[in-house]
Amino acid sequence: MQLLLESELPAGRGERVYREWPWGAVAAEAAALAAGLVLSAIALSTHGALGWLVAAPSLAIAVRLALVLLARSKPSSWVLCQRPDGLALRIQPLLRGERGAAPAGDPRIVWIPSEEIAGVRAAHSVREVPSLRGESGVVDVRQVSQHLEVQLRPQGSGDSMRELRALLERSQPSSGRISLPSPDVVRIPWRVPARRASVPIERALAELGTSLAVLEPRRAPARSWSRLRGRELDDLVRELVDSGDEAGASNVLRLRHGWTRRRARSFVQALLGRAA
Repeated sequence: MQLLLESELPAGRGERVYREWPWGAVAAEAAALAAGLVLSAIALSTHGALGWLVAAPSLAIAVRLALVLLARSKPSSWVLCQRPDGLALRIQPLLRGERGAAPAGDPRIVWIPSEEIAGVRAAHSVREVPSLRGESGVVDVRQVSQHLEVQLRPQGSGDSMRELRALLERSQPSSGRISLPSPDVVRIPWRVPARRASVPIERALAELGTSLAVLEPRRAPARSWSRLRGRELDDLVRELVDSGDEAGASNVLRLRHGWTRRRARSFVQALLGRAA
């Protein structure tokens, strides 16, 4: 296994690329972009100079969304690249300005030669997290996630795995970041809240299976924030933070521990290594 900069990944032949293309998010961003432009035009045409008070922030939001849409369509916005001699994994999201993007100079690619891979599998999980509606309303939101796991062979990747774990620990969590659930597994978010790969995981596994072993899928039991206790509840909070769902983690802390919004937010920010 090697950790590489973007420029250090050589062009390969016979490669199959899996991209990040969350159609739902793109549609929402496109709708918001169109709404921002329409609102700006109406404000300017009906209120003249005062219309800039509305048009300026609307145009700024529209430009920001346009940059996100352009980033999503870039050829380099891929999550996994299969080659005859191994797999290349993107460590962090590439979207412009996305929280969690790797600092400049840090490796962005994990290269795993085929001889170090024992197999690939799907990992399925279901969790229920609270969503606060107003001051008293609580609605359970069911989150279904799919990850693609790369199972490594016992030998040959120890130093690189430690380096990768250190890199992940010093970068900001995000929903598109790979993770290391165990010392010999690299997990790729495939279908998670707010993000999904361009093809179903079943198709990806069938294609990866032409050169790699496909292992039995892993199915975790469904978990609900209201029934977990002790370490399991702590793990859920940490998992929500690591996946970029700060609001969900804060809601769990407020409802289960009776914390104020300020205290829960401060705790989540501390987990992220940032000042509240």
